[in-house]
Amino acid sequence: ATLIFIPLKINSYGFLPGDDAMRHAAKTISGKTWQQILIMRGDFQIDPSPGWQAILARVHQGFGCDAEQLVIFSVIALMSLVLLCALPWLRRPEAWLAALFAAAIIIPACTTRIARGRPYIFTDAVLITILFLWSRQKKDQPRLLVSIFTALLVAASAWIHGSWYLLALPGAAILFGGFWRSAIGYGACWLAGSFLGCSLTGHPWEFLFQAVRHLFEAFGHFAVNRQLEPEWHTSDGATSAVLTVAAMLLWRATSIGWNPRAVLNPAFMMMILGWALGLKVQRFWWDWGVPAFLVWVALELQEHFEQHVAFDSVRRRSEERRVGKECRSRW
Repeated sequence: ATLIFIPLKINSYGFLPGDDAMRHAAKTISGKTWQQILIMRGDFQIDPSPGWQAILARVHQGFGCDAEQLVIFSVIALMSLVLLCALPWLRRPEAWLAALFAAAIIIPACTTRIARGRPYIFTDAVLITILFLWSRQKKDQPRLLVSIFTALLVAASAWIHGSWYLLALPGAAILFGGFWRSAIGYGACWLAGSFLGCSLTGHPWEFLFQAVRHLFEAFGHFAVNRQLEPEWHTSDGATSAVLTVAAMLLWRATSIGWNPRAVLNPAFMMMILGWALGLKVQRFWWDWGVPAFLVWVALELQEHFEQHVAFDSVRRRSEERRVGKECRSRW
């Protein structure tokens, strides 16, 4: 209930994001292609987020939404997806609330990033789900159902968001964690899912190549860093997040029965990878490191709760109410 309340409360203030969510809605209302709206390069023929535009078009046609209502739908739907996608994989949902509450204080940018109503937020939800799926495995052997579900998630992200190549990063995190068989299995899921998602556009090869071309040409030619889009500036190192992770590692290291192997799970390695790449482009930290931070903190807190707080105890219920109240007030 708290997680559903948060985006609705934000919307009640009349919040509208100030960037791409509005141009996605405007394009849907206009019914025009990007070539009719902007002066485009000749090699940029396919909408980079075709799935998201298709979803907005269905909402517009089915419910008669105007441009502002489409933006509101984008903010609430995508933010709710990120906030709720972790719950099926946790035995203690209060651990996820606590992780979100901690991130809202330690990494304030995460609260605005997932409220922008842009299709990259769908990929954030996909990443969180994938990290939970592949961090739960005890053996270095990919399971069939996990592999199929992962391929479908990658396909949905490739179609809705478009940056299919970025979802190779969780495979690298799995490999760095020492699970090479799982990394190979994930790589197969990524390839199959990427091609399936790009096929939904009707131009699979052209869409694949256009996305890669965009990756290398988006930075253009610049003399100083400030000429770049602010999202592509370098990260400041996220010192508060680093100190928090270090403190949690020290705290968990003193806990009875804690296995140091826990830091080698895909979520932890994805967090480290996102932080390191963020030193070059801060979006890697915001969109890949921070979701992994949330997953890792939630898994660590869940283990602590299961060891020290009984599932049906009064203490657990009072703690849930306290964390829920703090999370609502913070957001």
